[in-house]
Parts: sequence; C-alpha cells; structure tokens
Amino acid sequence: MDKPSGVAYLIGRLDHMLSRRIRDSIAPMGITAKQYTA
Repeated sequence: MDKPSGVAYLIGRLDHMLSRRIRDSIAPMGITAKQYTA
C-alpha cells in the first residue's frame, strides 16, 4: 500500500511544481494560468 500513495504523492508534487512554473512564467504577461490554458 505504500507504493501507490508514494506515486500519488510524487505526481501531486510534480503537478504543483509545473503549475507554479507556468504561473510564474506567464505572470509578467498579465494573464492567469486558467486564461493561458483556455
């Protein structure tokens, strides 16, 4: 049971990291991540 939760944790961390990178990259353009991905 430890392995699936570990994998889920890693996927969650990766998602958080990528979301933050996208948000930080597009902030100077004055748009949100939601607008960027729409």
